[in-house]
Amino acid sequence: MRFIESCATWSLSVANSIYRRIYGHSLGDEGIAFLKNFLLSSSGGLVAGTLMFVTTVLAGRLFGPYEYGRFTLALSYGQLLLIPIVIGFDTAAVRYLAVEGEDSKKKIIPTVFGAVVIVAIIVSLVFIATLDTWVDILDKDRALLLAALIYAVPLAFKNIFDAFSRGLHLFFIQLRARVVEAIAVFVFFAVVVLLMQQRHFYDYVGAMVVGLLTFSVVMFKPLYRY
Repeated sequence: MRFIESCATWSLSVANSIYRRIYGHSLGDEGIAFLKNFLLSSSGGLVAGTLMFVTTVLAGRLFGPYEYGRFTLALSYGQLLLIPIVIGFDTAAVRYLAVEGEDSKKKIIPTVFGAVVIVAIIVSLVFIATLDTWVDILDKDRALLLAALIYAVPLAFKNIFDAFSRGLHLFFIQLRARVVEAIAVFVFFAVVVLLMQQRHFYDYVGAMVVGLLTFSVVMFKPLYRY
């Protein structure tokens, strides 16, 4: 993590030097803060994305077209289930945390988090209660649809925690959480799929869920004071 932060700091220094040569003066405090946050966030995304790319390529080769297709379909349905769970809470959190005072932030975070918990429970119960109907409508088996729900709920909380980190400008912690998430996915995948030779779509869904939960756990501690 320190190496990534050092690279971001070095890149910021280079960008500031280029800006000074072009415009005759250094970046202002706001410009430096914006560029540093951008570099930290993008660096974390680059490292995590690279590791996830390797995991995805391995999964595609090991699972075969049928099981990997079921995995991608489960994630697609999970993304659809995410919509009614989050319903704009993440966007609102980023917007108001960025401009409100400290006292208001301590009200916004638990309120949004609690609302997402309640909505997630309601959506999950309704979806499970109507599962047979969805099986008939979508012509998919129960295991795939349940895997989609199991993926959607922790994904919702990851999105909320990610929104909190952006609204509070906790970009280094966000970087660390993204990298740890990717490592958790890869380790779970390596143990279950490579070592234990489990090659079902829900094994990779499980790896993704472990990564999402790891991200939320890493983000929870610095947000706990709110």
